[in-house]
Amino acid sequence: MRGLRAALLAALLSAGPLGAESLDLTPDAAIELAQRAYLGGNVTLAHAVAFRLHEAGVDDPRLPLLLSATHTALGRPDEGRRWGARAWAAARQEPDALRYEIARHTAAAAFRADELTRAQFWLRRAADLAPGPAERAATLQDFGRLRQQNPLSAQLRLSVTPSDNLNGGAGSGALMVDEYYLGEQTGMALALEGLRSVADLRLQWRLPPDAGGQTSFDARLYGAFYSLTDKTKAETGVSSGAALNSTMAEAGVTRALRFGDRPLNLSAAAGQSWDSGEVAGPHLRLAARLPFGAPAAGLAAGISQERQWRDDGMTMALQFSLSGSQALADLGRLGWSLSLRDVEAGFVNNTYRSATAEISFDAARSLGPVRLGASAFVGVRDYPDYRLGPITVVDGREDDRFGLSLDMTFESMGVMGYAPSLSISGERSLSNISRFDTRSLEIGLGIVTVF
Repeated sequence: MRGLRAALLAALLSAGPLGAESLDLTPDAAIELAQRAYLGGNVTLAHAVAFRLHEAGVDDPRLPLLLSATHTALGRPDEGRRWGARAWAAARQEPDALRYEIARHTAAAAFRADELTRAQFWLRRAADLAPGPAERAATLQDFGRLRQQNPLSAQLRLSVTPSDNLNGGAGSGALMVDEYYLGEQTGMALALEGLRSVADLRLQWRLPPDAGGQTSFDARLYGAFYSLTDKTKAETGVSSGAALNSTMAEAGVTRALRFGDRPLNLSAAAGQSWDSGEVAGPHLRLAARLPFGAPAAGLAAGISQERQWRDDGMTMALQFSLSGSQALADLGRLGWSLSLRDVEAGFVNNTYRSATAEISFDAARSLGPVRLGASAFVGVRDYPDYRLGPITVVDGREDDRFGLSLDMTFESMGVMGYAPSLSISGERSLSNISRFDTRSLEIGLGIVTVF
């Protein structure tokens, strides 16, 4: 204790007039003195006392927090962030209020060190520990500002989905065109029951805006992997779901231009796809999107053209889309979209035209522990020519599709802005060719970003 008093005496005397306040302090009293000094604006005294206490071996998580805050205030944010991390490790068993303060101060240090991604990480931690709604709202507001400033953004979607029809297969073994029976369907033509696991990572790096707009670089990695139930393997003779596996890697650039008072987004992307572990071929896509109309309506028009190169020839797809959204007072947000797609392919069975309409609703507030969302779609797809082996189908193929989905996000179970989700979706397809007369029911389990 004598060594501690001597150390405190040196710190207090070196700090100026406040040094005469006390020469005989317990560690708790000295920490409280340092806290009062920091809050009163005497950062030098607060830092000197905290540092002397640390050197004297005082074990208290408030000390690294004080050192984090004072290093940052004295223009050493890198040291502030490191001391904040030490404070977090030392406060594992401490009350949430203290850990919240540690996370907030460490985020501030990372921000001042221009480490925006790390600052966002610490704000995510702080949001979980906020002592009240006001503190949480302030933390989320700061997180939103950082997201706007940070040139790097990342989105990761993970899901595991049991499905009774992974491959869009037929519900019966009879192959029919209209009322004509052509034979029996087997293997991959039948609905396969099992599990689909998806990982989808998107990265974006935004350059600083210039006089003409802003440029960003995008990257995406996507993988879908399938496994079949033992029952499906026995009934269909298909031994594995690996034939359905698909992966894709893509890189692109987006330029946001000013078009009147609205941003015109132009983008280009190139990528490579793999099916069943084998190279499927490259693709190239050009797209444009323009918001228009009243801002509250959220209206936007888009157009894209994509080319894919496959073993059976090149496929060209042209798509037009129109979308909008509307806030419904305090209930939530209603969204809708229309899309038209025209596909020309080297292989006759891949040439088609389609139209799809979708409507969605996202609730503004949680219902108990769950935030709800729902969507529904209808679509038609017309293949002017279609072949089944050597047989040319008269009048081609036509599919009518519709589906419903209910999405539930369990925000109260979230950690650092990521929460578990559950989606239940059903889809029905009616076709003049029974191979494509299908239905499916899926229950998806995933992790989604809440903020």
